[in-house]
Amino acid sequence: MKRRFILWLSLFALAPFVDAAPLKIHFLSGAREYKSEESLKAFIPWLEKNHGVKCTISWGHDGIKKLPNLEQLKEADVLFVFARRMKLGEEQMKLIRAHWEKGKPIVGVRTASHAFQKADNEIFDRQVMGGNYL
Repeated sequence: MKRRFILWLSLFALAPFVDAAPLKIHFLSGAREYKSEESLKAFIPWLEKNHGVKCTISWGHDGIKKLPNLEQLKEADVLFVFARRMKLGEEQMKLIRAHWEKGKPIVGVRTASHAFQKADNEIFDRQVMGGNYL
């Protein structure tokens, strides 16, 4: 329950910084072991219905090399990461890097500290998430 409260507090603390348009959240789902898809398929419709946010989603899984719908991240205010050890190519990592380099917020849950494989994870892990999961 405490984790859920912290997540909500994090998401809605961002609301004053977004203009009158609905908050746009892009979700990255890709953690089979932790059932990210199952959890988010229940969470996202509830979030949209009860809080008027607009959500887009890139469904994936551990080890995936290319996510569908990742282009939608360009329009998002917030990136929500619930993923584990994705092996995305450079083109898709550029989209994700562009988001954090613009200073846009990222909410990471569970395995987000090691969402990506390769050199990009060290950057994401240390510079974006603020630590190292090891």
